[in-house]
Amino acid sequence: LGADIYLYTIETDETALVDVSLTSDMDHMRSRWVKNPVDYLSAWQLSPKGDQVVMVSRGRVFVAPVEDGRFVEVTRESGVRYRAVRFFPNGEHLLALSDASGELEYVKLPANGMGEPEQITDNGQVFRYRPVISPDGKSFAFADKDQRLWLVNVETRASRLLAASQMSAFYHMSWSPDSRWLAFVELAENTHSQIKLCEVESGEIMAVTSDRVDSYSPAWSPDGKWLYFLSDRHFNSIVPGPWGPRQPDPYFDKTTKLYMFALQKETRSPFQPDDELVPAAPSNNNKKNNSKKENGDKKDEPIAVEIDFDRIMTRIYEIPVAPGRYVGLKANKKALFWLDRTPGQDGTFKLLGLEIKNKKIETQTLTHNTNGYSLSANGEKLLVRQNNSFFTFDATGKTPKADEKKRLKLSQWMFEVDSRQEWRQMFVDAWRLERDYFYDRNLHGIDWQGLFERHLPLVERVTDRDELDNLLAQLVGELAALHTFVRDGDKRRGKDRIAPASLGAAWSRDEAAGGYRIDHIYETEPDYPERYAPLARPEVNVQAGDVIESINGVSTLAVPHPALLLRNQAGKQVRLRVKTAVSAALNASVSDTPVDKIAVPISIAREADLRYDEWEYHNRLYVDEKGAGQLGYIHMRAMRGDNYTEWAQAY
Repeated sequence: LGADIYLYTIETDETALVDVSLTSDMDHMRSRWVKNPVDYLSAWQLSPKGDQVVMVSRGRVFVAPVEDGRFVEVTRESGVRYRAVRFFPNGEHLLALSDASGELEYVKLPANGMGEPEQITDNGQVFRYRPVISPDGKSFAFADKDQRLWLVNVETRASRLLAASQMSAFYHMSWSPDSRWLAFVELAENTHSQIKLCEVESGEIMAVTSDRVDSYSPAWSPDGKWLYFLSDRHFNSIVPGPWGPRQPDPYFDKTTKLYMFALQKETRSPFQPDDELVPAAPSNNNKKNNSKKENGDKKDEPIAVEIDFDRIMTRIYEIPVAPGRYVGLKANKKALFWLDRTPGQDGTFKLLGLEIKNKKIETQTLTHNTNGYSLSANGEKLLVRQNNSFFTFDATGKTPKADEKKRLKLSQWMFEVDSRQEWRQMFVDAWRLERDYFYDRNLHGIDWQGLFERHLPLVERVTDRDELDNLLAQLVGELAALHTFVRDGDKRRGKDRIAPASLGAAWSRDEAAGGYRIDHIYETEPDYPERYAPLARPEVNVQAGDVIESINGVSTLAVPHPALLLRNQAGKQVRLRVKTAVSAALNASVSDTPVDKIAVPISIAREADLRYDEWEYHNRLYVDEKGAGQLGYIHMRAMRGDNYTEWAQAY
């Protein structure tokens, strides 16, 4: 392994370094400006008061004002990647993961950018996930890749193990308003997700949902009386019966509903209708007057969350909301908020809101095409991402009017990066991720640390992203495992980027015949005409052996290759002038009278699929023949949704 070329002389048994000098502007090695940082966002959160937004782009931390104010560049190192940034409750500091030490450690950052990072943990050994900070700001909890749940004291920097799981990582962590209890989700032995509560001082953990159904996304009420959550408990199959050649198993759509626990007995649901035993709540005007009188007394009263675990699983209330495909539940004093996914593989999310009241209970759609949302710690503001735009509005549970939504001003946001520093960080990150996520903890018995030390010096020789990808591929290739990929990144590409197209055939130049002869047209299952090659479609009716004389009036012999005439033509009609062959034999004579045909070329990606289709089709025919009709052939390319379609078609 190396980055140099050597000349070995056999007679003298000598090796000499070949001095290679290439002139280049080394454009990729220069520092450059990221002009669309939102394209690289990995984390974002609304500040506790709802007046700022923290964002991480390409591993750098920024704080943007919701309205007017200074745009803060909190970190500036291109060679350090920050992850999972969160606001501390005071809004003055941030908590983030940093790989500056070589491992992932939690650091404290000044939200105003004035100061250096303070490292809080120093025991990183494996990948860690987003922290959840207690409301009092004194501690935070996090989970790691080794399926452990940790509690960290911010002041003393001490870490304490709360729990370890044999089934999965811990997720959906949520603090009670008094910072005494931590709710989280863990998989039970039967793989159903359970909500559990941990009293952090004693470390005692109690499951509050059963393992018979999936329950997740716990959210505390601000007064500490209720724990809201989502659960998959609504089962109504949309498959009418098991009959039919391709009838799937019972399919349950919209299985999720909203529920809540009463943490104390005798607590009345805020959604329960008024009755003769309980007087109606005072009007809004009376509420306002009473609240003004009581605010002075209750403003500074600390909330103490007391939980009665006796028969707690029997104190579940169903919130009067229709079932759906719900995720991401949050709550404030006035309302509940969650995301609902539209159907289909490419479904989008909409943000829903529900006012907490017992009259005119109605779910409202707050935003469509929602990529995520954040609720401020004081519960007063919502931040919503829609594509590459961010909006804030009051968290009332009601649909905001157009003039009530404030767009975050990000059009002027740009920052400089040092490509060489980023490449080194990316190399170390990739090595660390394989170490932590590879299915075999022993990494197939190879010396992963030794390979790191062997490959790392070569990062200094990298001059562009293609070379980095090559180096990463060589490193990961040492694992000798499938499903290890190197993805594209920042690469210089032509401005035009004209896409090639294909007629779904192999052809060769035949000057004697006056054009390009079709040697082969790719075949596919005849039962699915939508997958035919362009030349195989019945309305085109071209056969192997025919000669294409021109495309859109341009002779195929007038260009180095007729593929040049198909550039940017995928999905568009092209006019072919074709000389029909008397037979499919090689070099068969062709008609002197050409005919014109209209065909619609396909993309190069579809041509690759077409070649794959032909391979599958011929395999099926071979099995049919050799098995005398008694054997079947089914091939699945992968395990995605469209591959299930392949299975249903072929079975």
